Amino acid sequence: MNRSLSALVSLGIALTGACRSDKPLPEVRVGYIPIAECLPLYVAAEMGYFEAEGIAVTMQAMPGGANILSALVGNSLDVGFSNVVSLVLQRNQGSEFFSLYGASYETPEHRNHALLGPPRLDSQTLAAHLRGAKIAVNTYKNIEELMVLALLEKHGLKRTDVDLRPVGFPQMLPALASRGVDIVAVVEPFITLSGALDRADSVHYLANHYLAISQRTLVATYVTSSHAWNTKRDGLVAFKRALIRATDLISSNEQQARTALAAYTKIPPDLVPQIGLSEFAHEIQPSELDTIIARMKHFRLLDSAATITSASMVKPPRD
Repeated sequence: MNRSLSALVSLGIALTGACRSDKPLPEVRVGYIPIAECLPLYVAAEMGYFEAEGIAVTMQAMPGGANILSALVGNSLDVGFSNVVSLVLQRNQGSEFFSLYGASYETPEHRNHALLGPPRLDSQTLAAHLRGAKIAVNTYKNIEELMVLALLEKHGLKRTDVDLRPVGFPQMLPALASRGVDIVAVVEPFITLSGALDRADSVHYLANHYLAISQRTLVATYVTSSHAWNTKRDGLVAFKRALIRATDLISSNEQQARTALAAYTKIPPDLVPQIGLSEFAHEIQPSELDTIIARMKHFRLLDSAATITSASMVKPPRD
């Protein structure tokens, strides 16, 4: 090959490479809640796992799973982090949603939730403290409300014995400080950020409303829709691979994985090691989702005649 032709071939290869590198990556739009429970998502972003899979992930912070799933209904998101109660309710209403990836759990070894309130008198029982209280949950008809209802029942109380109010997680502690609410159903990082466990003079740890009911509770998952699956399947499969890699890193090197918390939850670096983390799994166990469904029917968050089961929510729809 002569020198001129060689130069032209080299230029062609360079231009082809440039065109490929300038081509926009497939976009996956993800809704999340800025809490510690979304750690696999943060790790995948911080470690470059999405780019390694050839996708561009746009992350949008939102107040709760119900809001996120509403955005999925309108196709303004492709994936959403959601508590499983909101997923069940949307599916029961006809939305073709299913768990794309993952499951988070509350267990004795992985504590991520708490009820906090002002100091109570020693003579007061938890039931007395709960009765008549204004209790903040981040949204209605979600896993927080379900577990609060379960705790109330355990102490002989009903929903009508309290005043449940929707308050975003970041606003809960200010609402508690101003006495806009009496109790907050809060999650990490806000438990640690409040310094609640070390400040009995101003904020009191009342209970873990999950562990008071069960030693293992399925809480949340990453949800997608049939529409997104049919239009962006390759991108969603790549997103799932990235989260698998992130979850495995959390299991093998939690200390390294925790560093991603500061970037997405505004946690001061010195507090990162103290944050309680959920237990993370690659997929939902159907029997555990069926337990949630049964509990929803018991507390009338779901019609007792509903025929919905976990089978429709743990696998992609058939083509």
